[in-house]
Amino acid sequence: MKSAWPNYMVDRSCSVREVLLIQVFHSFSSGVLGVVIPLVMKNRGVEVVLMGFVFASMPLIMQLGRMFFATISDFLGRKTFFTLNGFLGTVSSVIYYFAHTPMEFLFGKIAEGTKEGAIWAVNRAYLLEKSRGDWRTLVNLRTVVYLAYAAGSLAAGFLMAFLLFEGTMLLCALLGVLGVILSLR
Repeated sequence: MKSAWPNYMVDRSCSVREVLLIQVFHSFSSGVLGVVIPLVMKNRGVEVVLMGFVFASMPLIMQLGRMFFATISDFLGRKTFFTLNGFLGTVSSVIYYFAHTPMEFLFGKIAEGTKEGAIWAVNRAYLLEKSRGDWRTLVNLRTVVYLAYAAGSLAAGFLMAFLLFEGTMLLCALLGVLGVILSLR
């Protein structure tokens, strides 16, 4: 589909490898945060019931963001949302770094859910466009997602032991920055 925007507004393309690397940063960070954030919340005195409410908000935010971003990506281009994903990954990790109350953690989950929505709105469509409809690219995407998420989940314990909670969250913020840099190339 041809963009309605003038040529000077059209995104420069990321390669399939760059998009998969952005997905690695995203999924690894998500795996780490999925293990670390509940422990941080417990460590900072957040009650279990409130943790449940905070975590229950993310799927709804992610799906609403995903639908919205997928719709507007047809006009703005898909690459913008890879940049947004990295930016929001950094923002959510920094929010978690400073969060101590359930409301502060909720703001982190809102940023994280929006981050998830941004990448999942465009990653499959972008890869299919770049590979000219080769469905094997989607198999590669799912493989990258599962392996990077699992590696992040497994690495979370080691990261917490060596970098503590705060250092682990800063590492996730750095992965978001790397995603932004890669998406802007």
